Amino acid sequence: MNFRQKVFYWSLGLIFFLVAPSLAGGAGELAEENGVIENTQVALLLLSGLIFVVQSFRVEQNYRLIPWMGAWLSPSIIFRELDIEKLAVPQWLIWVGSGMGRNLIMGFGWIALCVLAIRSYPALKNSVGRIARSRTAAFMLAAVTLLLLGSLFDHEAVMARHGKFWEEILETIGYSLFLPAAFYSGSISKAEAKFI
Repeated sequence: MNFRQKVFYWSLGLIFFLVAPSLAGGAGELAEENGVIENTQVALLLLSGLIFVVQSFRVEQNYRLIPWMGAWLSPSIIFRELDIEKLAVPQWLIWVGSGMGRNLIMGFGWIALCVLAIRSYPALKNSVGRIARSRTAAFMLAAVTLLLLGSLFDHEAVMARHGKFWEEILETIGYSLFLPAAFYSGSISKAEAKFI
């Protein structure tokens, strides 16, 4: 078993460890805002964001957009998940991490990446199909699918006992899939990145 597989299976083991308390009646406490599950999500997102940054130095320059987008996606989600205004932090950090400050920072980042994507398109246009079939894309697609399933519980389209808990668990599993996506992004310009 290689390092990437170990990280992936460790992530799944962590998720099952979090699911187990629900069977013993602890689901409500785990799913609280800024609770155990959300803090686990933030840790997974921070780790995957850092891995995306590191991997951006391992790909050809034309392909750096892919890990950079993954790296920026991680803090974008963290800012959405973490209620920083409820934490005991300085006021300037609350302004940066919530409301208008957060929206401006995230917006400028995504605009910059969109401009870079437009500029990179001529160099990447012949590789779009291969990138779409890469392991990074496959893991990210699986993560998005789980996040969408979790949102069904969030918007109460699916009614279930401990719906908030199951929403958070699906999100956590989805975020854990960012890890292998991040690891494989370093080889996205090479043949071994291909999944299908």
